[in-house]
Amino acid sequence: MNKIPLLFTKKTAPYENKYSFLFDGVTKYFTVPDANDLSFGNGTTDTPFSITGWVNLTTFLRGGIIGKYATGAREWAFDFNGNSKLELAMYDESAGSFIVSELTSAPTNTNTWNFIAGTYAGDGLETGIIVYYNQTTGTVRATSGTYTAMENSTAAVEIARLDPSTFYTSGNIDVLTIWNIALTASEVEEARNGGIPNDLTYHSRAANRVSSWAMGEGATLTSDWAMPDTVGLNNATSVNMVLGDRSTSVPT
Repeated sequence: MNKIPLLFTKKTAPYENKYSFLFDGVTKYFTVPDANDLSFGNGTTDTPFSITGWVNLTTFLRGGIIGKYATGAREWAFDFNGNSKLELAMYDESAGSFIVSELTSAPTNTNTWNFIAGTYAGDGLETGIIVYYNQTTGTVRATSGTYTAMENSTAAVEIARLDPSTFYTSGNIDVLTIWNIALTASEVEEARNGGIPNDLTYHSRAANRVSSWAMGEGATLTSDWAMPDTVGLNNATSVNMVLGDRSTSVPT
């Protein structure tokens, strides 16, 4: 009698996202030490990169989501600008110039979870930058001065603040990821997953992730929160944050 072989389907553990971090818009943020894999320019040419994440903000006043941005050492910034529009900007600090793309209009849906993304083709052009707010793309682009490329500076990466100003973010941030590729529109939507966060380990471009911060999972608190980079070596440390700043509010 012939035996029928049993077929097994590989199962993966359900994706768990239990926490985000809550920022007060006044003094609280995370810092990540300078690292070469968080810079995407060498002063002569740029290389592509993308940022994806989730936000639940109480206000869209100017505030940083994530950036490698310090006085005299600006490289890139993903933030809500003075017009409350999500933008992604690259800075050629030695030339005092920048390129930027922003949303056409400011969002108004505070106190709800929204997916955000920014992609840059690395071509030195403002037309190479695209920002996404849920499924809305930014179409307003600008340049100032003669932009060549970002320089690889010693600036730290900061989450929820644009250093050294008072531009802090007010609200929750979750699952921030940096990629070393300009994600396509379909790849951005794959990360958005119809508005439900999923395990980016199984994203078609998972190998192109540089760093990812789960914003709660795996974080430990001593005097400060230590937040691990779940992909690379770029761990984050909190500033002015306490136990209650780890929140159970998450995108669903």
